[in-house]
Amino acid sequence: MAIMKKYLIISLVCLLFTGCKKEQVEEGGLNIVGSWHLTELSQIETRAVTIGQESIDIYIHFIADNSFHLYQKVGAGNFRHFSGTWELVDNKLSGMYDDKTKWGTEYDVMLNDNSTELRLTSGGEEYVYSKEEIPNEILSGVL
Repeated sequence: MAIMKKYLIISLVCLLFTGCKKEQVEEGGLNIVGSWHLTELSQIETRAVTIGQESIDIYIHFIADNSFHLYQKVGAGNFRHFSGTWELVDNKLSGMYDDKTKWGTEYDVMLNDNSTELRLTSGGEEYVYSKEEIPNEILSGVL
């Protein structure tokens, strides 16, 4: 039960995007639109892409209309699809799933200089994503 709760929290974190009529990129702001792949999860001096004994694999696609699609795989299971809306204001990312569940927290957002690495931090946790297209096998539900 505790492991499932952690998976839900991570999913919520990844989907912390709420619908908003504001544009996702304000002048001089960050542009996170595109597809991203989780490459590192850091919690209290531990770096991995695992939760307990389970590996986790996440792809997320932020769309310019403030919607998102998240594909998450935990352990040996299949990828699950989640969607909703996101909002980025003053480098703070928040969101909501289609079922109106808000993400569990909002994230501080940082992009590297060439916008190929996205870092989301909150409460001592850091999620590092690399700019990467989502494989067609995942999009089609094969994996």
